[in-house]
Amino acid sequence: EDFDAPVRAASGVLRAQKQREYELSTVRGGEDGAHDVVSALASLPWDYAFETYASCREMDEATRDWCFELTKTNMRALYEQTWGWNAIEKRRELNDAGARFIVARSASTKQPAAFVHFRFEQEDEHLDA
Repeated sequence: EDFDAPVRAASGVLRAQKQREYELSTVRGGEDGAHDVVSALASLPWDYAFETYASCREMDEATRDWCFELTKTNMRALYEQTWGWNAIEKRRELNDAGARFIVARSASTKQPAAFVHFRFEQEDEHLDA
C-alpha cells in the first residue's frame, strides 16, 4: 500500500493554497506587489486612475471585452507572423484564474486607456519556504 499518498495529496492542496494566498496578498498590497506599483503610478501627475484586479472575474464584462479587443488590435498581426492568432485561446489566457490586471482609466472620462496583464508563477521549491 502507498501510505504516503494522502500526505502527498494534502501537501499538494496546501501548496496550492499557499500559492493562492501569496498571489492575493501580493496583488492586494504585499510588500513587492501590484498595489505598490499602482500607488507609485497614482502619485504621478497623470490624468489616469489605476485599478487592480486579482482576477478577470472582478472586472465588468465591458472592461474584459475592451482588454481582449485592445490585445487583438495590438498583437494579432505579430501573433500571425509567429505562432498564429487564436482568439479562443487568447480569451482563455486573459480569463485564466491566475491572471491579474492593472487597468488605467482616464480620470476625466473614466474610459479605459491601457492595461497590464500578468501572472505570478513560482517554482515548487519557493512554496516550501
